[in-house]
Amino acid sequence: MEMLIDYDNLPEPYLKSDSIDEDKNIQTRIYQMEMSHRKLSLILSML
Repeated sequence: MEMLIDYDNLPEPYLKSDSIDEDKNIQTRIYQMEMSHRKLSLILSML
C-alpha cells in the first residue's frame, strides 16, 4: 500500500515556522517530521 502525504492537512504539532509576506501575498509554512523510507529502512527527518 502506497502512503501519500496530504499536504493540505499536515498536523499542527509538526509546524515549525509560519510567515506571511503581505506585500507579495505569500504564506510560507515549514513543517518537520520523522518519516521512514520503505526501501531504505531509514528514518528521515523531512523538512
